[in-house]
Amino acid sequence: MSGPGAARGPADDPWSARFLERVESFGAGLTADGIRQAAAAARVDGLDIGPGTVRARVPDSAGGGHEVWIELPVFDRLRWTRAEQAIAADEEAREQLFDGEFPERLDAVLARAGLSLLPARDRDLLAECSCPQWSPDCRHLAAVLGALAAAFDADPFLLAAWRGRDRGRLLRHVREAHAATAGPGEDPAVAA
Repeated sequence: MSGPGAARGPADDPWSARFLERVESFGAGLTADGIRQAAAAARVDGLDIGPGTVRARVPDSAGGGHEVWIELPVFDRLRWTRAEQAIAADEEAREQLFDGEFPERLDAVLARAGLSLLPARDRDLLAECSCPQWSPDCRHLAAVLGALAAAFDADPFLLAAWRGRDRGRLLRHVREAHAATAGPGEDPAVAA
């Protein structure tokens, strides 16, 4: 449903907006608009997103720069099993994933399993900047958060990678979870 007056839900917002709203809700002095402005005003180099860690460099005008690290707990094996079973059980999310798309409502699917790819509370995110004025509302951190949010829109599978599961493994495990629950007449390989 779209158009004026249409109700918007989480699946209607890009992943960047969802991520920035979540960060803003933690009340550390960073707002979604402030993060977007910092990202527009600063160059972020070498954004590297891996299991549990984001690292980037924000150059300064003197030719140096500042390193920024952002950590988020990865899901352990049990949490990933729950996540993959939840995706496998949701036909729409499963089919989108099998088609190579990142399910727009994946956060709602995982919420039913008690999980979130996005940070759930402020203590989930640990951040650090090498600048001498480091504080939780550091402009270098804000710039990297903005670049990270934009990266999630460009490739939402980076959300899963940050939690510890790359695209290939996620797809393989969801297929296996679906195959384990498929009825006798179903061929889960047809959906793959």
